[in-house]
Amino acid sequence: MLTDDEFNLVQEQVAKRSRARYKSHNFPLTGLIQCKCGYQLTAETRTKPSGKQYSYYKCSQSSNGCKQPRISAPKLEEQVVDFLGQLKLKKSFVKFATKWVRKMEGQDREVRNRECYSIKTEHDRISKTLDNLTDKWLSPVNEDKTLLTDIEYRTLKQKYLVGKDKLANKLKMQNKDQGEWTDFMVDIFNFSSNAQTLWRIGDISTKRTVMSIIGANIIHDDRKLAITPDTLFSKVRSLGSDSQVVPDSGVDSKILSLMGE
Repeated sequence: MLTDDEFNLVQEQVAKRSRARYKSHNFPLTGLIQCKCGYQLTAETRTKPSGKQYSYYKCSQSSNGCKQPRISAPKLEEQVVDFLGQLKLKKSFVKFATKWVRKMEGQDREVRNRECYSIKTEHDRISKTLDNLTDKWLSPVNEDKTLLTDIEYRTLKQKYLVGKDKLANKLKMQNKDQGEWTDFMVDIFNFSSNAQTLWRIGDISTKRTVMSIIGANIIHDDRKLAITPDTLFSKVRSLGSDSQVVPDSGVDSKILSLMGE
């Protein structure tokens, strides 16, 4: 392995030659794109003898037999920009979807409140039953265990405790804050609408974060990218065309699909 001084000396020698030379750069998509051959794409910037620079992506195995052609960085990254445009939702649609989700949250909260009341009522009933069971078992009139044997007491007690725990867990799940879920959905709508802009104006870190959030699987084949986002953003993309029409034209079923309903 070369030391820093040795590496710098080699770089100086190469710079004196008329041949093209290479320089390491950071790129927004390195490590995120898989070549059709199965290996990842890497990227580099090349400087011609004239001093003109150009950047491109290539398979990391291009020197070991992979025949996939290299592609200029701007052309490849523009395909990502086009893909992000497919996630974009009109502001009027986002406004409608946000209002609709908030309305659904309110309706769901009413239903959950009724369910919580029912669960709590049953939980309290079982608690009272347990207390009565223990009183009966400990009662002086049950000293000879003719009213309730020890085995019967333990069996019934276990049965009621299991039922009580199930209801307690169910109540806990019902009491989860639905608002957090709704806020998440609203964030997804807003992010999808702004992802393309974030990519265009963001630095390398921002661009990588955008693709990380989307969770896209990207395959390169003959200078073309096949981009498959995760399930959530695939559904967002399916909303794209509907976001161009009047909100009340029947897209609520697709929003429900996005929500996993």
